[in-house]
Amino acid sequence: MNERHMKIVKLAEEHQIDCDLRKQDAYVYTQSEEEAENVKKELEAYGALNIYGGLATDLSASLDVEEAVVMHDQISAVAFPARIGHLPL
Repeated sequence: MNERHMKIVKLAEEHQIDCDLRKQDAYVYTQSEEEAENVKKELEAYGALNIYGGLATDLSASLDVEEAVVMHDQISAVAFPARIGHLPL
């Protein structure tokens, strides 16, 4: 986990923010042969920005993917978890 991710986790813990914070991979993919080059450019941008990622070769076989890249260890959160019945009226 990089420094930015650690800061987000620390803030959520310190302020007891219930946001379903988790670390997961994020994918960008295309099913179009015409768009495959744009996905490859995305990978080039990851390198320029020092983002931990690469070509995604492990996508579900149920997807018809032409090209895919992955950003590893991204932080995902739900800003406002559903709390139906808990909100003051």
